[in-house]
Amino acid sequence: SGKFIESEKILKNFDSHKLPKDILSDYYETYCRFYEHYASISNQSSYHKQTLIYRDSLISTLEPTSFLYKINTAYRYITQDNNEEALGVLNNLLESEKIDGPEYASITHCFGVIYGIKGNTELEKMYYTMSAIADIKNAIKENASFQRLAFIYYNNGDVPRAFKYAQSAIEDAVFSGVQFRTAEMSKLYSIINASYQTQETKTNKQLKTYLVLISILSIFLISLVVYVYMQMKKLSRVKEELSRMNKQLVNLNNEVNYKNGMLKETNTQLSESNHIKEQYIAQFFN
Repeated sequence: SGKFIESEKILKNFDSHKLPKDILSDYYETYCRFYEHYASISNQSSYHKQTLIYRDSLISTLEPTSFLYKINTAYRYITQDNNEEALGVLNNLLESEKIDGPEYASITHCFGVIYGIKGNTELEKMYYTMSAIADIKNAIKENASFQRLAFIYYNNGDVPRAFKYAQSAIEDAVFSGVQFRTAEMSKLYSIINASYQTQETKTNKQLKTYLVLISILSIFLISLVVYVYMQMKKLSRVKEELSRMNKQLVNLNNEVNYKNGMLKETNTQLSESNHIKEQYIAQFFN
């Protein structure tokens, strides 16, 4: 809850030399958490060193077969830049722990840390996502995976998704009352939120521009449809007129054919009459 002075006062009331071994491991783990949280808020390297010292003390009191021993050993390897050894420990843990359990969330988060150091963004993103899913399934609100995912997606330019993860991380931190998570996220959240709002404003401007263009295009299309409709009506009238004229031409053609037939018949009669006249004239000359 951010009460570091009160926490340190309680811890200093204990004499570590008088504590039993099983309680001593809790004592060192608490001190390790204390300096880890304090280092995150104060951002001072000396407190990070204290975290490492108490982690070593914690490891010395734990059973080598226990989960806490292995996961803390993996983190110690990471701080010593011995990532391959850390991966070996984590791979063994991954095989033995139940998928989507609380320990599974811690293991996959540690994988994410290693691949982040290695610069493998895709694997880093994958393991942090697996860790976040496990945290959600176990109703763990004090988590760091959403925070890391927000940072990764922000660096990759996916501001909407980064904003979504950052908002979820802030909500979880506020709900669980873990002040150092809130402190860690506050700066990043403000940056992501500013970028998100800028992008939203830009998107809204683009949408307005597109809306105006679509409206103009719609008016043009409506005008075009009206024009085409008018032309089709005009064409329909022309077709009707042509059809009427064609009928008249057919009737005239029929009438001409009839007249031609009559002329042909008259010509035939004239031809016969001429022939008869020729016969009579010939007979007359004879």
